[in-house]
Amino acid sequence: MKILITGADSFIGSYLIPELLKKSHELLLIGGDKAKLLSRYNQCLALSHNNPDQNYIIETIRLFDVEIVIHLAAHSTPDDTPEDFKKLINANIMFLGKILEALKNTNLKAFINTGSSTEYLNNNNIPEPAYLYSATKTAASFILKYYAAAYDFKFCTVCPYTVYGGEFTRKKIMDIIYESLDAKKPIDTTPGAQVLDFIHVYDLVRLYLNIVDHYEKVPNETVFHAGTGNGHSLRDLVRLMEECTNKKANINWGGIEYRKRDVMNAVADTAIQKELFGWEPFIPLREGIAKYIEENQQ
Repeated sequence: MKILITGADSFIGSYLIPELLKKSHELLLIGGDKAKLLSRYNQCLALSHNNPDQNYIIETIRLFDVEIVIHLAAHSTPDDTPEDFKKLINANIMFLGKILEALKNTNLKAFINTGSSTEYLNNNNIPEPAYLYSATKTAASFILKYYAAAYDFKFCTVCPYTVYGGEFTRKKIMDIIYESLDAKKPIDTTPGAQVLDFIHVYDLVRLYLNIVDHYEKVPNETVFHAGTGNGHSLRDLVRLMEECTNKKANINWGGIEYRKRDVMNAVADTAIQKELFGWEPFIPLREGIAKYIEENQQ
């Protein structure tokens, strides 16, 4: 298949692209740095989203004759300042619009969008964006719905829950807890009552691959809640890390207040991927934590 990947230099992209290449897909990559993408994936075509010549991007996409899009590109922030608003609109709305315009004259069959679990504040599969970032992702899905209907392609959305494992470019909750183990100074966190669904990046990549392989049988507008279906509180996570390392976490629970509209319960309903593909997570949390610790010790 001819696949266009936006956000090719993202965390998920760095694990998904090698797996797609193993399956002999032809890839057109869009990211921030074209040279870095080509040095890492020299068998692919690449574009920079910073290229001021938008006509060149549009023409390259048209000539590539895209069949599937995997849209990973996004700007994420917990804040809602005027500057954040501008960045979120530019990255999550305007950039998506440019890609959709470029796809008008292609043979696009399926668009795999990436959303967020934070679009579902009440954890009931009914959209209720928790943050401004989440609101832009929900708005983007309605824009995508219009283009899919107007230009005759199907789309689905993958909403990752709390992804861990691999090499993150920015610090995540698991990194914060790991750094607290036997730390001399306590690390401030929220009270830790949030119940989250931790999914290893390898399992998340497997879900994207399943969708690519079986896109024809995925119903239009399907939302894949990409988690394991099992919830753990942050305090549960700390206990597991302590057991796996025989160390004690030095955490000041409640040293940081919960965010405005913080998501307190985010556990994925994974029924649709089980029904369509027989997808199940391969890596339980305890095993994933052991892998995480081993990778950090190396």
